[in-house]
Amino acid sequence: MSRSRLSSITFFPHFTLAVLVFGIFTIAAQAQRQPEGTYSSATPAPAIEARVMGMPIAFEFTGSDMRKAILNHPMPEVWFDWPVSTNQLPVNDISPVTSSMQVILSKFWKNAIAFQFRKKFDPLPTASKRYQLDTDYAAGFAKVEAKLLRERIEAPGGERPLSQNETTSLLRFLTLGSIEIVRQAHDSR
Repeated sequence: MSRSRLSSITFFPHFTLAVLVFGIFTIAAQAQRQPEGTYSSATPAPAIEARVMGMPIAFEFTGSDMRKAILNHPMPEVWFDWPVSTNQLPVNDISPVTSSMQVILSKFWKNAIAFQFRKKFDPLPTASKRYQLDTDYAAGFAKVEAKLLRERIEAPGGERPLSQNETTSLLRFLTLGSIEIVRQAHDSR
C-alpha cells in the first residue's frame, strides 16, 4: 500500500469525527437560541413550582368519520396545583391556566392530536417523510414553549413568568393526552 493511500485512510476517521463534533455543537447552539431572546437557561427556577394536573376526556366514537372524531376531540382541562405550606399541614392550592394560555394550549392540542393521528392512522411511506413530520412537530413544540415562557401566572408568592419546568409539563401533559386519545380511537376500530 502506498504511503499517500495509508495517510488518507488514517486521516478519514479524524476528519469524520471533527465534522461530527462540529455538527453537534452547531445543533446545540441553534437549540439554545429562542425566538426574540425570550428565555435564557440561566433563569433560576422559582421557589415554588406548580404541578400540572388535568382531567383527560375519554374517546368515544359515535359517528361515521373516525378522522373527524379524533381531530375534534376536546382538549383536556388543565390546571396548576400549588403545594402551599401552612403552619400545620401542607395544603394544595389549585389555579386554572389563564385565558391567553388556554388559547396557546388549544392550538397546540389541535396540532398534537393531528400529529399523533397521522403517525397512527396515516403512516408515511418513507423514512425521510416521517423524519420531516417529526421535525416539524418538534419545531412547533419549541415555538409554543417559547410563547408559554412569556406568559405570567399568579403564584402563591405573587405574579411571575411560567418556569421552564411548568411549561414543559403543560406540553408533555397534552402530548401524552393526544397519544392516549389516538390509541383509544385506534383500539376502538
